[in-house]
Amino acid sequence: MKILNKKSFYLAALIAVLFCSCESSKVEQQSNPDSYDEETETVLQAETSEEKKSEGKTTKIETKTKKSSVFNNPFKDFTSFGNKSDYIRYEKGSVFTKEVMGGLKEKETDILIRTDNYMTGFESSYMAGFYIIQFNETARQKLAAAVDNYLSDFENKRLERKGKQTEKKYGKINYQLNWGTIKSSTPNNGKGTGYLGYEFVNGSPYFTISNFAFVNDYYKVAGEATSRESLAVKYYFTKAQITKLVECMSDDIIKARISEMQSDESVLTESADTY
Repeated sequence: MKILNKKSFYLAALIAVLFCSCESSKVEQQSNPDSYDEETETVLQAETSEEKKSEGKTTKIETKTKKSSVFNNPFKDFTSFGNKSDYIRYEKGSVFTKEVMGGLKEKETDILIRTDNYMTGFESSYMAGFYIIQFNETARQKLAAAVDNYLSDFENKRLERKGKQTEKKYGKINYQLNWGTIKSSTPNNGKGTGYLGYEFVNGSPYFTISNFAFVNDYYKVAGEATSRESLAVKYYFTKAQITKLVECMSDDIIKARISEMQSDESVLTESADTY
């Protein structure tokens, strides 16, 4: 296998940074921080009362499959074509990450399912690269339980503004990371342990999913052409963002999307001409 020389590798990395900076700036909707001031308690109680009235109703998530020509957006197609066969992307979302200067920036995400083992998660730009975080069924159940606990603690004013290690408040979770310099190339991969919790930023609380660096299993193949480890990543979610993610990764929706995929594959197989 031919490995890129250093000059070519650095050039590719520079181009990747330019692609990621252009792509990551596009977010269809800006998410407002969650307010945690004491004067909002009456409002929160009113919202809780409305939620209780609606208990028992099924929340419908409108998933979508894009059916657009590959020529509609050549730039976006170039940055996503390589992963089209690896994942089913079925819903848009957003997440916050911390920038180098420390402020939070909202990034657009695609919620997706792997086609090989049906792990489910989301992808977004991160720093100067692109990361995909994927959960198996057990991890999704732990995440959903952690989010329930967080929403309860939020509602009942149990969150600590200056608490120690609040990013580990809701326990550990195992998941897989895939990453690369651009969206179309994420061969680096590793599995490890992350943490579920929360953090206050500028007076507002955010649910967090974080991990220290994961060992890169792809390093055994690519050697010095890639990194030995991932970045230490940390994602920040408002209540609305994390609630949508959990709902979109529910068993019913995943099963429906897998069933659609298998049905499409069956149609393609049946309609193929033999010779």
